[in-house]
Amino acid sequence: MHQKFKKYIHAPMFAFAMVIFFNSFANAEMKPAQAIDMNTKQFVNGLANRCVGSWESQPCLEMLAAVSMNVTAHYAQSLKNGGHEHDMEDLKQSCAASTAAMQQDVPAYAMKSAMTECANKISDINDDTQISPNVNHYQMIVIGVMCLGEDPSCAMLEKQITSMAGQ
Repeated sequence: MHQKFKKYIHAPMFAFAMVIFFNSFANAEMKPAQAIDMNTKQFVNGLANRCVGSWESQPCLEMLAAVSMNVTAHYAQSLKNGGHEHDMEDLKQSCAASTAAMQQDVPAYAMKSAMTECANKISDINDDTQISPNVNHYQMIVIGVMCLGEDPSCAMLEKQITSMAGQ
């Protein structure tokens, strides 16, 4: 499961996606792959307030669960709009565990595993249907997985999140 996630997040691709994501906040003239919406800004603020420096805390895990719920709901709607309702159930099943921290305490390792499974399913469905999730929303799942996994790039990601949130 974790190996598959690594397959989808190659360093150059991840770096490019992060540049688009972060620059879209900093440079209004840049045309990101998808515009940053208020929903994304609210989640970035939540990550800055609850997660930076404490990714394994329950408040952060609750925020990551909310991010996962948001990504899943929006992507399910895109699938429905694209005529791929049959993929919605797979998405729901694969991402359900990643939302559990909204209702109960969840160990950080379990959250990382659940978010990885969700990210992989989104990637698989995208490959099969050519219907993409909101890139900015999806990257927040990736950031959560990377920081929960103590990836060395997390420090840079935290600085960017804090900067985008204006803190």
